[in-house]
Amino acid sequence: TGSSSLNQLNALPIDIIKIDRSLVTSCLTNKQHRIILETLLTIAKQLGIKTFASGVETPAQEAFLQKNKCHYVQGFLYSQALSIGPLIDFLAKTDTQEGLHSGDQITLPFGQDQLRKA
Repeated sequence: TGSSSLNQLNALPIDIIKIDRSLVTSCLTNKQHRIILETLLTIAKQLGIKTFASGVETPAQEAFLQKNKCHYVQGFLYSQALSIGPLIDFLAKTDTQEGLHSGDQITLPFGQDQLRKA
């Protein structure tokens, strides 16, 4: 988000690039945004940098990102933002249609011991 230089991809120890919601939201309706996003994902792949897209709201956006080899995604397609209590309930539903499925990946900003404390 904001201004950046592609030269920083070589100069900094970057291992993941976060793709802003604004590009994801418009990637199917705005040709320039689609081209920018496809190019960014290609460059990241060729440099061995992982990609993380935020703001995925539709199955079509998800399919576009999968087709273009985006590594990680988040957005309302999967769940609204959850506080710790509802998050624990959501994670507990792994065997239902509502919860996580085999192969799903989540990243939490806290350790497992903090989940047990909640």
